[in-house]
Amino acid sequence: MTSLSFLRRGLCIGVMGALVGLTGCAHQNASPDPYESINRKVFAVNKTLDTYALKPATTAYRAVVPEMGRQGVTNVFSNLGEPANAVNHALTGDVNGVIRSTMRFLVNSTFGVAGIFDVAGWIGNDTDPQDMGQTLATWGVDQGAYLMLPLLGPSTTREVWQWPVSYVTNPAVPTLAHANVGLKVGTTALGVVNVRNQIVDSGLDKVMDNVIDEYAALRNAYLQRRAVMTHMLNGDAAQPTSLTPLDFSDDEDDDAPQH
Repeated sequence: MTSLSFLRRGLCIGVMGALVGLTGCAHQNASPDPYESINRKVFAVNKTLDTYALKPATTAYRAVVPEMGRQGVTNVFSNLGEPANAVNHALTGDVNGVIRSTMRFLVNSTFGVAGIFDVAGWIGNDTDPQDMGQTLATWGVDQGAYLMLPLLGPSTTREVWQWPVSYVTNPAVPTLAHANVGLKVGTTALGVVNVRNQIVDSGLDKVMDNVIDEYAALRNAYLQRRAVMTHMLNGDAAQPTSLTPLDFSDDEDDDAPQH
């Protein structure tokens, strides 16, 4: 194991251990954001990194790489997430979901040239994403406290578990483990820029330019989005039918149905 891998795994273990403790504390506090003072500091750091590094890099990426090429990159990273989708479908007993995600990965990895082309989607097998946060919600795990993670952005003490599951199920991880540092850094950087590019495409930047408190707006939008995703997964008839992109109220509803 390289020193870089050792440090990364050590950091991951340390962070996840701390989050276990935070999860227990969060259940004692009715507020969805009991760590707001810390979260705002992390948000400020993330904002600075985005302003001076991520956003300029993404602007250059969009200027150099045509839309078709950017879509191909997005398709590749999406395809690498299909094994995680399959695992989470299995953990919730969704056999059809397991089959769909597995077939998407096999078809796109071969006929789609390592996932560059979404051939599975062309033949009607659209992606059905599901992460560990949604899976835990179906098991009755509470949302927990809102967290602003360094670099990764918004999460909660429940949703954060999607990251280690996505990491260990990503088929590119074993391959990159034996690659040189340059390739590892380049792949990671491309993944980050790809996510930032999707944010630009979503129009979120323009929305955030028109809000007074960016931190609160992002928090509320994230929690509402996760609530919709969880309600849809559970087939809850009482799922929200109309949500504004940004809700500036201080009150949040738990997104996980109570069991």
